Amino acid sequence: MTHALGSIERFHSNLETTSQFQHELIIASQILRQDLTPEQLDYLYDSFTPKTETYKNNNLVHPILIIYEDSYIGDIEVACSGNLDGESRLSDRMRKRIPELIRNIQSKILNHSKVKTVFLEFFFLPTTSVKQLRHTMYQAIHGVAYIPQNPTAKTKEKSGRD
Repeated sequence: MTHALGSIERFHSNLETTSQFQHELIIASQILRQDLTPEQLDYLYDSFTPKTETYKNNNLVHPILIIYEDSYIGDIEVACSGNLDGESRLSDRMRKRIPELIRNIQSKILNHSKVKTVFLEFFFLPTTSVKQLRHTMYQAIHGVAYIPQNPTAKTKEKSGRD
């Protein structure tokens, strides 16, 4: 969570002074629909240009995916009688953790003044193994198995981040 908030803070702190914004526009332009009118394109451009009124009137929302290890997931997998039961147990677990998660988020945001000016949408994904999920996602995205850069070197897993 600290990494995600820091990233958003850096993005907004440097939005008008670095090429980061131009990079975002280049990426966005590559996936634009081809049937947009010139007026719609102008509106989109203004929506992403920090000095315009259109941009200033936007509600900025940043999605944040938090993947973390929770040993209780294994207990759910063993105890549940099927998908619906498992979803219900996971939902109950998450509902119980919401107050703790909110306190944690609020305490982290205190150190990020730029983050306080935007909306954050959190998606929490508990798993039995962040490392296994990371490797599975890598393979799904890239179509090849993840192979560590230096398999003999011991690296600190990021799953311990808060």
